Amino acid sequence: MNRVTIGAIALLAFLGAHEAWGQAVQLPTYSQFGVQTSALVPDGGAAYLGGVRRSAIGSVSRGLPGGGPLFKNRAIGRSDSATGVSVHATIIDLRELDEAVLAEAAARRQAREAAVASFDEADSRAVSNMAYSRAPSVFSGAQRDPVRLTADEAAQAARLSRFMGRR
Repeated sequence: MNRVTIGAIALLAFLGAHEAWGQAVQLPTYSQFGVQTSALVPDGGAAYLGGVRRSAIGSVSRGLPGGGPLFKNRAIGRSDSATGVSVHATIIDLRELDEAVLAEAAARRQAREAAVASFDEADSRAVSNMAYSRAPSVFSGAQRDPVRLTADEAAQAARLSRFMGRR
């Protein structure tokens, strides 16, 4: 590149430069501590084991010596932190929990089977009543009293009841 091009680029860089504004972000500081102890705590109980408190104070003074209060800057900072350790005890008896879950599942299964059985019984009675009430049209067009069925018609009605009950 020649000098004119470099000069033009430098001139554009200085003329096009803007003052940058930014904001300082203070990142958090982390610290760890540990406790080695033992505690007797009942089931569902809690115990406070201890903690740590920290405090820091600092100050900074700047300015011209002998300049008086107009040319002095002073900053004071303080930081406090506290942390603690506690324990909450919950005893979980897995054998007892398994037994409770299995007992609840068995009770639900029995209730469901009882409901299905009573539904099947009610449904088969309804189908049976329907079959007898429709006996003249269902069973080979017989025009006799539906209550007085032959043995074959009664067997066919029973098969129909069982078939309808399985649906």
